[in-house]
Amino acid sequence: MTRVRVSWALVLLLVACGGDDDAPPDDASVADAALVDASTLSDAGGEDASGPDAGETFVPPDVDGPFAVNRENATVDGDAVTALVPDAEGLVPLVLLKHGFQLATSNYATTATRIASHGFLVVGVDSGGSLISGPTNVEERDAVVATLDWALAEAPFAARVDATRIAVLGHSRGGKVGVMVAAADRRVAAALLLDPVNGCGPGQSFSESCPDVTGAAFAGSLAIPVGVMGETNNSTGFMPCAPQAENYRTIFSALSASPWAVAWTFAGADHMDFADDPGLAGSVCPDGPGDDTMIRAQVRTMAVAFLRRHLRAEAAMDPWLVGASVPTDVTRDGP
Repeated sequence: MTRVRVSWALVLLLVACGGDDDAPPDDASVADAALVDASTLSDAGGEDASGPDAGETFVPPDVDGPFAVNRENATVDGDAVTALVPDAEGLVPLVLLKHGFQLATSNYATTATRIASHGFLVVGVDSGGSLISGPTNVEERDAVVATLDWALAEAPFAARVDATRIAVLGHSRGGKVGVMVAAADRRVAAALLLDPVNGCGPGQSFSESCPDVTGAAFAGSLAIPVGVMGETNNSTGFMPCAPQAENYRTIFSALSASPWAVAWTFAGADHMDFADDPGLAGSVCPDGPGDDTMIRAQVRTMAVAFLRRHLRAEAAMDPWLVGASVPTDVTRDGP
């Protein structure tokens, strides 16, 4: 199998001392086990299942995909953009990646590379800023939309992106921004939110620049598939990273128009388990009781499965989302 080849310059924003000792796992060692004969698989999706014909190879979502990945850097309206480009022919779906507060695209390197290796163009938008100054939610939304415009209209990707297959993937504050992007731009066909936080910071109220996304104009307007992953181990305590009143369940409960909305709760996870490398910012979120490496691998697998299911109509991904392959320590609400 072709190996993923990509180099990353780790961007660490010095906002706290210490960090998480758990480094992002290297999944390349399992890539050789990725290919199985499709004729040996049961039809997970019934008559409407989409996937390879018998005799073709089927790559499950829990290993690297068949495409080599290259990284390209750019600047769009002053924001740093990182693109992970699969070595695939023809048009490919686009995934817009929005990092969490005080994090960067590089903190999601392993997950982004895994997704790209399955044939998706992954584009991360870095916001910059510090603890006391930085872009507002609205400014971050506008930066992601500007990057979407760039990817569809400008070199080098204008001829590579399938404009009908676009998803937004966001973590923490980036998950909230992802809701705002999907509500504002109907080109987005699916949204995957990793422990999203619908907040504005300690002691700050909702405002025009930092809206409550549980309203009808935001989460309530999303008539697209939405997956929401979350945890409850960082929902209480002193300055919790994912406060209970603003956590993933508040956003999931507001998805009244979505034709496919699922929330997965990872029992042992903490807020930073949804990033591959929590960096120095990770020290402010207490570690959950679960195995960080295992949880991150599960998140990565389910992210690939979600995107393949909802951007490429692969019903064979259903077992990893709503079936027998969902981890036993992950509970599900939804279909």
